[in-house]
Amino acid sequence: MYFDKPEDTTPIEAGMDMRVALSANALVILLLGLMPQTLMVVCLGALGVA
Repeated sequence: MYFDKPEDTTPIEAGMDMRVALSANALVILLLGLMPQTLMVVCLGALGVA
């Protein structure tokens, strides 16, 4: 595409806390994608529907 060359080619590094947060986020998204019924039960319980 039409992008300029980068001025700084230093790799971006994340701290351990950010890596842990992103890993936990990815794991939760994966689990909710595989088992969405669990989230639906929690949401319905919070609304008082179930």
